[in-house]
Amino acid sequence: MSGLLDPRLARIKAELSKRKVILVTAAKGGVGKTTLSALLALALSKEKGATLTIDADVSDPNLHVVIGVSPKTWVGEEKGIEPIKLDGLGYIGIVPFTQNKPAPLRGSEAVDAVREMLGALDYRGYENIVIDVPPGLSDVLLDLLNNVIGDNTQILVVSTPSKLSVDSTERYVKLLKDLGFKNVVLIYNDPHGIGKEPGEGLYVPYDPSLENAFGSLQKLEETKAYAKVKAVLRNL
Repeated sequence: MSGLLDPRLARIKAELSKRKVILVTAAKGGVGKTTLSALLALALSKEKGATLTIDADVSDPNLHVVIGVSPKTWVGEEKGIEPIKLDGLGYIGIVPFTQNKPAPLRGSEAVDAVREMLGALDYRGYENIVIDVPPGLSDVLLDLLNNVIGDNTQILVVSTPSKLSVDSTERYVKLLKDLGFKNVVLIYNDPHGIGKEPGEGLYVPYDPSLENAFGSLQKLEETKAYAKVKAVLRNL
């Protein structure tokens, strides 16, 4: 169904336009994009009020693992899809609906699944939204960029300090800007301890305690990475 004819897109755009939206993406996988999405959403919920975090990766979702949402958690749908609430942080993704079973959705199927989820979502009570999208120029990312992302949306591009990641990311950021998106922020995450801080962009250093904090919001708040993301938040 084209964007012009799909009523879900009109509702999604209307809801997102009322809120601060941070879309987290990356040129490549394995750079810590989902972890940073979780830490950023958690920091926003503490600093700016109730925050909704959306896992828009429908083929390989794992945001729920980082923040500690069981795949068996029930999702209410009395007045639209109700986000799962965790102490000021809301979460929604495909996992509660699939019960963590594989959902190898690609192309138009993935786009339709995300439209269906966001189009039926109950956004009430959330002023901030963090959207974790699949890496690269996925169909889901392009659909969001082309149809519902507005001037209030900031695009956060995650890279590691690795030369290969930096090379891919530089092209990726240029492409986004060439497409007309001006609110693009580059953040370097160092999940493997490369220890090289690039000269341009924000930086989150290696934190060996982070892996053991997955699944607990309290433990995530105690990590050095979370403290750094809170500082990064002030620059967004």
